[in-house]
Amino acid sequence: PNTTPPHKPFASLRHRTMSSIRAVHDASDELLQEEIDRIQARLGQIQSEKERRAKTSCTTFLECQNAPVQDDAKREGVLKAMLHREDELRRAPYTQLSMEEAERSVSTEWMDVVAGVQQRVVDEFKDRSLSPAITVTDLRRAALRYPDIAHWVKYNRARQGELKVGDIAPDIHLKHAATSKDTTLLSSPIHSSSVVAQKPIVIAAGSFS
Repeated sequence: PNTTPPHKPFASLRHRTMSSIRAVHDASDELLQEEIDRIQARLGQIQSEKERRAKTSCTTFLECQNAPVQDDAKREGVLKAMLHREDELRRAPYTQLSMEEAERSVSTEWMDVVAGVQQRVVDEFKDRSLSPAITVTDLRRAALRYPDIAHWVKYNRARQGELKVGDIAPDIHLKHAATSKDTTLLSSPIHSSSVVAQKPIVIAAGSFS
C-alpha cells in the first residue's frame, strides 16, 4: 500500500519550482550586472575619447587612441614664439606702410593688414607638429595672456569705462549708416519726446582686433 501522505508530492513540486525561480532570478541579476558593467565601461571609453578630442585633431575613437596628446607647456611656448614673430612683423616698415595705404583706401583698413600678418605667422609655425594646430584665434587669445610680448595689447588705450547696466546712454555724434548724414545716438525721426529718442533699443559694438 502507498504510505506517502497525499500532500508530499505537491510539497516536492513546490520546492523544485521555488528553486527554479530563485535560479532564474539569480541568473537575471548576473545578466543585469554584466549589462551595467558593459555600459559603464563604454561610458568610460566615450569620456576618454572626448578628453582626447579636446587635445588632438583626431575624429574617431581608434584615431584618438593613437593620437599624441600635446604638452600644454610646449604649446604655450610655441604661442609665445609666434607672438614675438607677430610683433616683429607688425613693427616692420613695410607693414607700417601697408597699414597707412589701407587707411587711405575706401575698401580696406589697417586691421585687414593685421589679419594678414597673423595668418602669415600661423602659416610659418604650422609645421610644429601641434595637435590640434594653432589657429589665428588661438594667437589672438594668447596675446591677451602675454601683453608684455604683444605691445598692441599692453599699450591698448581702451578701458572698462564707467557706464553700468541701467545707466542712460550718452548721446554722441554719429554718421547714419545708409545716408552718411550727421546724426546722434539718441536722435529720432519721430519727435524728441519719443521713447526711442530717450533711450536706444539696442547698441551693437565690437572690435575686430
